[in-house]
Amino acid sequence: MKEIFDRRSIRSFTSQNLDEDTIKELLRGAIAAPSAHKKEPRIFYVIENKDVLHEFFLKHPYGKAFETAPVAILACGDKSKDPNMTFLIQDCAASLENIAIMATHMGLGTVWMGILDNDNAEEITKEILDLPSNLIPISIMAIGYKAEERRPHISYKEEMVKWIK
Repeated sequence: MKEIFDRRSIRSFTSQNLDEDTIKELLRGAIAAPSAHKKEPRIFYVIENKDVLHEFFLKHPYGKAFETAPVAILACGDKSKDPNMTFLIQDCAASLENIAIMATHMGLGTVWMGILDNDNAEEITKEILDLPSNLIPISIMAIGYKAEERRPHISYKEEMVKWIK
């Protein structure tokens, strides 16, 4: 699958908005990701409001991409469905990876920004969106039409692999 290798972090987007059908298709891909024990602890916030995106740009420690992104999708874990957060983080990560690959296939750019345990990003996100106490913001992904092209950096690194035979 070419998109796995072509995907790059894009931090600059054109002013073109994403239509609702495109966003829903990305969300379908996110929800199709595996969920441990079928707990489905994921909740997604689709952020299109320019004022909210601008607030993330100003306050998130790594929020440069929010300056031009027409949309962001926040993946939250619902602690009421996974109180010990056993698989909640992995479930959200699998969903965001699906979004990144699908977006690349659609000709869109994405950049994934961590929130959980990342400087004060968790508190900032809870404050900006007034999240309920059961939701833990895990990561957010800015998505849009690319204003920059970046070459894939495909490299298999043998030192990252340990074979057990």
